[in-house]
Amino acid sequence: MGDKLVFWGLIGVLLWTPIPLGSDRLWSSLLLSCCIFSLAGYWLLLFCKGRVAISTAFLSAKPCWLALICVVGWNALQIIPMPFSWIKTLSPHAAEIYASVSGDFPLFVPISLDTGASLVSLMKAAAYLVFFCLMLLVVNDRRRLRILLYCAVAGGIFQAVYGSIMAMGGPVGSVATGTFVNRNHLAGHLELCLALGIGLLMSEPSALKSNRWRAKLKLFMQLMLGPKARLRLGLAIMVIALVLTRSRMGNSAFFASLLIAGGVGLALFKTAKTSTLFLLASLVLIDMFIVGHWFGVEEVATRIQETNLSTEDRDDVDISTLPLYKDYWLTGSGAGSYYNIFTAYKPNYILEYWDHAHNDYMEFACELGLIGFIPLSLSVIFSLFAAIKAQLNRSTSMSRGMGFGSTMGIIALLIHSSVDFNLQIPSNALLFITVISIAWIARDISERPLLYTLEQ
Repeated sequence: MGDKLVFWGLIGVLLWTPIPLGSDRLWSSLLLSCCIFSLAGYWLLLFCKGRVAISTAFLSAKPCWLALICVVGWNALQIIPMPFSWIKTLSPHAAEIYASVSGDFPLFVPISLDTGASLVSLMKAAAYLVFFCLMLLVVNDRRRLRILLYCAVAGGIFQAVYGSIMAMGGPVGSVATGTFVNRNHLAGHLELCLALGIGLLMSEPSALKSNRWRAKLKLFMQLMLGPKARLRLGLAIMVIALVLTRSRMGNSAFFASLLIAGGVGLALFKTAKTSTLFLLASLVLIDMFIVGHWFGVEEVATRIQETNLSTEDRDDVDISTLPLYKDYWLTGSGAGSYYNIFTAYKPNYILEYWDHAHNDYMEFACELGLIGFIPLSLSVIFSLFAAIKAQLNRSTSMSRGMGFGSTMGIIALLIHSSVDFNLQIPSNALLFITVISIAWIARDISERPLLYTLEQ
């Protein structure tokens, strides 16, 4: 197919982005955006020549990408200078700041109080939107979906192996960070890779359908030692690295999302409930009580037990961020402006410099306001429902398994985002977009994936 280069280009981008510190630097974000826009330009050229077509998944995901377009559009509007009278109505506190700085009432000013940061955020947001659309357009058959999943899992295994070697080979107390700056960001990355890997494992149909205990035992042994063993080993390696990050919420989010998604999956799967139950039981029992025991899961549990409000700065930051939200609740202070604006709200007893809120919900709400936060939230909610619908309505194990993986990945990062800022890290944001795109692909993928062409 003509879009083969675009497909492999997207995989290359997905595998590259974690390498340079999660692409959380200006030069790497710019490179990431340029690559995605170049792939989109090439796809459009192929579309104009009639060599590619629009997929069913892209059309079905219209509510999601329309919501994301609203977010990107609002980000752009925050940068555009508007009459001061408009700003005074929409964002009175921003108007006060502009008036105090200029000493007069300026004619035109933007909503954003940090247009440079908002411009960078606009570039990344537009790249994320284009990446999401391209995923829906080019991952249009089961073979490509399987390749994408194995590549994503392989990337997670690489991060796990690298991070584990660095942690176990370093001084006492070292934690796994992979190629990321922060261990929590590696944990967030592994949560998503594990979710996709578990979904891929569940997507493999089982040949055994018997109620006899010997057949069930054979099914379990096939799962542990059969053709799925390499994938199962890769999942175990990622769990080891997740434990070695010592990330409290990273580990909690993974196991909580596994249990929640597992409960939903068992309720929705029309067939293969026995094999699904065996798989979920093995993941919890073997990973938590065997793998985790040897690699220090008790240290993670100890950190969770010792957590309290008096030792956590994040709670102080969240409390101090609330006045910021109250001042800019409707329009936001500007995408990407948190690190600059928060300095005016930070109390004296918080000595450290905080460039992010350590709470994705709060940071997005402060920067985008209600106008931008609502469509952003809707895009995730729509995708979660699409993932659940794939498990409920589709008959193929591939669609159901990937619906499960997407459900688990979305739930995991939603939990983790309450105390961290994984979605502010480009590599994790891009992997999360991959997870939500798979929700729509799993719901609508078929043997005849293409619906409309330019000639039609």
